[in-house]
Amino acid sequence: MNKNSLNLKINKAIISCKKCRLCKTRIKSVPGEGDINAKIMFVGEAPGRNEDEQGRPFVGRAGDLLSRMLNIINLKREEVWIGNVVKCRPPDNRDPMVDELRNCSCYLEQQIKLVDPKIIVPLGRFALEHFDKKGKISKDHGKARVWRNRILYPIYHPAAALRNSQIAAVLADDFRKIPFLLRSGKIGLENVDAGITSNVADNQISLF
Repeated sequence: MNKNSLNLKINKAIISCKKCRLCKTRIKSVPGEGDINAKIMFVGEAPGRNEDEQGRPFVGRAGDLLSRMLNIINLKREEVWIGNVVKCRPPDNRDPMVDELRNCSCYLEQQIKLVDPKIIVPLGRFALEHFDKKGKISKDHGKARVWRNRILYPIYHPAAALRNSQIAAVLADDFRKIPFLLRSGKIGLENVDAGITSNVADNQISLF
C-alpha cells in the first residue's frame, strides 16, 4: 500500500472512530493534515471549537499564530505536517482524560510512521507528555533531544503564547532554532543556539 492510500486509511479510521466518549460530543474528528513526506511534524494537544467545526487542525487564533511563526522561518503549512495527540475535541476544551489520550495514541503512532519526519515538535504540555511522560514544558521547551532516532523538539503551545506575552517571546525564540535543527540533524543538538543565522534571529515579525 502506498503512502497516500495508507494516509487515507488512517484518516478514515479516525473519522469513524468510536473508541472513547469523545465520539459522542464531537462535530468532526480532526485527523491532521499536511505533507505526508514532511521533514517536520507539529503535534498539539487536541482540537478546539474551530477545529471541531472544520475538521482541520489549528485553524483558530492559535493556528493563525502557528502559520505566522512558520512564515518567520520561511515555511508554509503545506510543507509540514500538523495534527494533535487527541483527534476529537474534549467538551468545553477541558483537558483530555487519560483513557482518551491512550485510545488516540495509536493513530498518532501510525502517522509518525507514515510521515517519517526528521523533527517532531510537540506543542505544549500534553503533547510533550505523549513522548516523554516525565517531561515538563516549562523546563524542556527549546531543548532538542533524540527520540526513536528522530529529533524531538518541544515548544510552548501557540495558545499559551496568545495568553502571555512573555511566553510568546520565548516561543518565537524557540521557533527560530528549527531551521538549524533541520540542517544539522542529531549531530548538532548541542549547538542549536550557535547555529541560528542572524537574518532569522533578527526577524522582528510580530506574532500578534
